Amino acid sequence: MLSESPDPLLISSSPIPDYGSTERNNEMGRSSKPLSASNSSLSFAFSFGMRRIILIVALVLLLAVVLSSLITYLITRPPRAFNPETDREDSIPDVPDSSGPSAESLRLPKTLFPDNYRIQLKVHLPGYGATLSKERNLTADVDLTIKMIVKEATNEIVLNSKEFNFTDDSFAIEKKTREGHLATLNFIGLKVEKELEKVIVHTEGLTVGETIYLKVKYTARILDILGGLYASSYKDEAGNTKIMAMTQMEPTDARRMVPCFDEPSFKATWDVSVEHPVGTIALSNGMETGIIPTSSGWQLTTFKQTPKMSSYLLAVVVGDLSKTETTNSNGVLIRVWARHETVEDTRYALEAGSKVLAHYDHYFGIKFPLEKMDMVACPDFSAGAMENWGLVTYRETDLLYNSETYGMGEKQRVATVVAHELAHQWFGNLVTMEWWGDLWLNEGFATLVEYDGTDFISDKNYHMEEEFVRDALEGALAADSLPTSQPLSFKIDKSIEVNEAFNPISYDKGGSVLRMIRSVLGPAVFQEGLKVYLQKHSYANAAAADLWAALQVAADRHNIMGPRNSPLNLHHFASQWTTQMGFPLVSSRRVNGTFVEFSQQRYKSTNATQERLKYRTPQLGFKWDIPLWMTRGSGDVSELFWIDRDQPLLLPIPENQFFVMNIDSYGFYRTHYGEEGWKRMGTALADDHK
Repeated sequence: MLSESPDPLLISSSPIPDYGSTERNNEMGRSSKPLSASNSSLSFAFSFGMRRIILIVALVLLLAVVLSSLITYLITRPPRAFNPETDREDSIPDVPDSSGPSAESLRLPKTLFPDNYRIQLKVHLPGYGATLSKERNLTADVDLTIKMIVKEATNEIVLNSKEFNFTDDSFAIEKKTREGHLATLNFIGLKVEKELEKVIVHTEGLTVGETIYLKVKYTARILDILGGLYASSYKDEAGNTKIMAMTQMEPTDARRMVPCFDEPSFKATWDVSVEHPVGTIALSNGMETGIIPTSSGWQLTTFKQTPKMSSYLLAVVVGDLSKTETTNSNGVLIRVWARHETVEDTRYALEAGSKVLAHYDHYFGIKFPLEKMDMVACPDFSAGAMENWGLVTYRETDLLYNSETYGMGEKQRVATVVAHELAHQWFGNLVTMEWWGDLWLNEGFATLVEYDGTDFISDKNYHMEEEFVRDALEGALAADSLPTSQPLSFKIDKSIEVNEAFNPISYDKGGSVLRMIRSVLGPAVFQEGLKVYLQKHSYANAAAADLWAALQVAADRHNIMGPRNSPLNLHHFASQWTTQMGFPLVSSRRVNGTFVEFSQQRYKSTNATQERLKYRTPQLGFKWDIPLWMTRGSGDVSELFWIDRDQPLLLPIPENQFFVMNIDSYGFYRTHYGEEGWKRMGTALADDHK
């Protein structure tokens, strides 16, 4: 992501790079006159050269004066912050988007909940050992059984479904009797709501507590859109075209391969088996339990049942692939798969994955629940990677590394992406946000933890704390200062907003706010709270309030104090940062020779005020309880103070003592010192380096 350079008058997280300057090395032209030139010629050349040197010196001095004036202006000009008198938040009316269905109309009823899916796919991939008819190429025959529990009385089974041609003969319904037998239920009718991406099966009345089995047989297309079950092609070393099939379900594309309860809160186990051509391997979330021949040119691979998980984590890969493998220190089999000609480039990812998965076992206090972790390099992939439980798929450039052709930047990228996706095995897979409006609970955590994980992989050789400040924090501040920003937690009104949630706010601001909270609590207390959160909500869903409650348990155990010199209320404090967009500018002003006042106002990088009404949250007033870290004088100890959201902070700081706010960039805000403050800091720094 590209972002504008931050305002040079604002100190934030790290030294602000000067993207507008370049270094130029000019070579001076040499005279072609022979060394035997006459004295008069030499005298003329010397005189001309002196005049040119004097002119250059004068120009340099003039340029220095201009630059000095410009720097003085940039330092002393007032910061750009939200002004309620001139920046009217209601200047642009909030017109509801009436195009297409609402997100609410796309949601499924809570009348039934899935317990288990049993799915067998026969994947028709051309170019291998199986003989295929032309019309069957790039299709999959699917035999599906969904076990459901009735939570509310109903006569409908409503599933998410997209682009299937069902008939009445596609469906059969059974229920388990009190005696444990299966009884057939009447199939009354079928309704496909294409725009709402639903299929509705009408049946006889279902009673609360009953166990229902819906059986479906159909044919799915293997798509070319990098979503659902899709095909990817590449050239092998001999120049032959190879085709592989793989899945990408997040956020709402599982319904393209299988009619299902395609929402994060409908968790269930999956029993998967794949029939595929001889000459290919098949992978899924669980470990393979058997590979048997079925008919000429075909073989069937079966897999262990998955843990209880959301539908967007279902994964299948079929192709002609090679692997490297190892077993990590906690006994988990790690395999990295790639095209034959690139398989040697998987060895660094194998090492990184093996190390960091074991590290997360220890850090989170919960063992990785599967016996294997597969990572697959995909020739065509829409994202950087996808955290499918036990079968993570990657873009090739984010998983493969060759020390002879790639630099350290590419090596670090592989480590970072692997660390991010494997962090999701806990944050996202084990515990999942309830709905996409809290996506940051998945992505913010993975963003924060990926830097710690990469440090562990590299034995801290990549200096990831500095990388976080430069990449995640600065990126988040840049994005969140724009009118196009949004809160971390927000209500999704239109289906398109599900995809729009995958943005720098969910990832980078989410990680940055969590890092700030970790800095307030301290790393050990924060880790303790995370363990409470993961243990309480394993194999289930959670909202932001559940996270604050878990962290509160740890904070109370250790008497963590917050604003107003009171015990820290995590929900009250953290919600201010997650339910309203934007962030504060913290300004200092010397009141007299003894006291300095620290105040806040919303920071905005542009005068445009086009925020949508639903993101303006006027009840919070764009005010925050702010943890203010400060270093005073020549000391290197950072003290923590609190700025109350309703009043400035007044601190005794002698006139002859300078201070630096947020020197470690723990806080999610920018800082401003005013003309006098900048001058004092400049003088102190100059004296310190004499």
